[in-house]
Amino acid sequence: MQNRTNRKGLIFVVSIVGLFIFAPMKAQLVNVKSILKNIVAPTFPNRNFNVSDFGALNDGVTDSRSSINRAITVCGNQNGGTVIVPSGKYYVAGSIILKSNVNLHLDADAEIIFSSKPQDYSPFVLTVWEGTEMFNYSPFVYAYHVSNVAITGKGTLNGYATKVFATWQPQGSRMQDLIRQIGRASCRERV
Repeated sequence: MQNRTNRKGLIFVVSIVGLFIFAPMKAQLVNVKSILKNIVAPTFPNRNFNVSDFGALNDGVTDSRSSINRAITVCGNQNGGTVIVPSGKYYVAGSIILKSNVNLHLDADAEIIFSSKPQDYSPFVLTVWEGTEMFNYSPFVYAYHVSNVAITGKGTLNGYATKVFATWQPQGSRMQDLIRQIGRASCRERV
């Protein structure tokens, strides 16, 4: 009898724990489904803007950032289309800035190689780091207050993570841990 009572108690405890774990997950799943229903795939006018026509060089050495950003700006100013990065290696010393109604398309053998110098990604911009809003380095591809954008194609966006950002990890500090804790707490509050 004692064994049966213990088993019933265990089943009750597991059931209660399950309610606390799976009920919020079910609520999140409902939110995800309603969010997914509202997502509309971007569409773009049938206009192409080749970054080479704006001066971008595919030698992997010459900074093509201004040429790529100029192609994106012209495309956006003409109500959108596709900015094509043809095959080759394009060095970029700083952020690529997307505009509304722009599809940045990297051909299969295209590679954008981002600078490994942190100073190339300033001034700082409002961003999210590990769930916490903050001012930080600009991301490699930056899109702020824009809509109907995409990055497509089989090309490569190469940020050299192992070369650059792996060197940042040992520089982690107590403050970074505090920011992570704030981000996790903020995420729990939203659920």
